Amino acid sequence: DDRLVPDLVRGACAGPPTRLRDPQAVRPWQHVLDPLAGYLLLGQRLWTDPLAPGGAWNFGPGPAGHLPVATLAERLAAHWPAIRTASDTPTGPHQAGWVALDCRKAKDELGWLPVWDIDAALQRTVLWYRQFHERQVVDSEQDLLRYVAEARQLELAWAG
Repeated sequence: DDRLVPDLVRGACAGPPTRLRDPQAVRPWQHVLDPLAGYLLLGQRLWTDPLAPGGAWNFGPGPAGHLPVATLAERLAAHWPAIRTASDTPTGPHQAGWVALDCRKAKDELGWLPVWDIDAALQRTVLWYRQFHERQVVDSEQDLLRYVAEARQLELAWAG
């Protein structure tokens, strides 16, 4: 609950519009495989190099992946017209209007970069959810194979 994409999917499947608490709030959006690849790369580095730098790490999208909530919902709805939204009056604790991630450490020290831009991330996310909800198909393997193939095209070292 209270996660935008799953809430939009539930609304698309159940019918009522999803209420957007703060439509203009900007957040970093990415496909789950991008940070997962970063964490696996970091884990490998820490396992093989006891002197590897520790501390906090961010694995996030490039600047184009920082979008207002309403824009993200609109772009998802372009791939799945059943997604509908309505603005809501913000309730609960104050939330930041702009949240961004600085991923320079991951890039500089691990050579990590996001593989999928925001358009690919949204397209793959909607496709996965639609296959699951409309056909009861879980096709994560195809996403993973495509992701690794595109990482190889970008010549990312971890994708060998």
